[in-house]
Amino acid sequence: MAFTPEDGTGIATANSFIDLDAADAYHNDRGNAAWAAVVGETSLTVLGGDPDATADTFSFLAAHSLATGQRVTLTTSAADLPSGLQVGVFYYVIVMTATAIRLATTRAFALAGTQIGFDEATGTGTHTVKIQSEKEGALVRATSYLDLVYGDSWIGEKADDANPLSWPRVNAYLWPRGDSVPSENALDAQVPGAIKNACAEIALRLAAGTDLLPDSSAGVVSSQSITLPGMSRSVVYAEPGALPNMPIVDRLLAPYVRAPEVYRR
Repeated sequence: MAFTPEDGTGIATANSFIDLDAADAYHNDRGNAAWAAVVGETSLTVLGGDPDATADTFSFLAAHSLATGQRVTLTTSAADLPSGLQVGVFYYVIVMTATAIRLATTRAFALAGTQIGFDEATGTGTHTVKIQSEKEGALVRATSYLDLVYGDSWIGEKADDANPLSWPRVNAYLWPRGDSVPSENALDAQVPGAIKNACAEIALRLAAGTDLLPDSSAGVVSSQSITLPGMSRSVVYAEPGALPNMPIVDRLLAPYVRAPEVYRR
């Protein structure tokens, strides 16, 4: 799966409000060991077992479905990877073609197209590119949850209706606590840090198997009788089920929605 975090510029293929590095840092800072335990991976075997050292390129037999900037690690069936590459180190994809990628040492370098070189003369065996697909999937689903539940309530307006996500926005002014007028600085061309952190919190719950929007979400079943001259009718209905109680998420998002007291009703 292509994993593309929004960077505030309105990426046409964006599917997450936060990248893996930032999500890891958020949970690490708070001692959330459960996030570190989310280890599900997808593997791509390098064609022929070895990279193409001339072009510093990894080639695959089939389409890799990766995105530039996506974080990966490397493994090998032998003792060593080619010189210049290491097992267990994070690298970042530079997409060359549907079946070929290069690697960079940081996400910023990947986005700039600055690749890492390696020496194929060293290292043997079958090399594999590992994608942290379980974490990525949780962040993508968390982003979808945020857009579905809060998307109509965010302050401001979407910067471009063609953008796949509800952030970045324009004319999004915060109302500082105790002030009667909004901040002078609009939250344009960005995804606010609190929304990124909320995405990380929701992803943690999704990775643990919590279904935040189950298909069967009806609340209390109620009935009402209506009596009019010559007619009597009873109606039975189910009140909408409440959204899950996530106080941390609520507090993080409260400044960014138009009506904090009602937005989760």
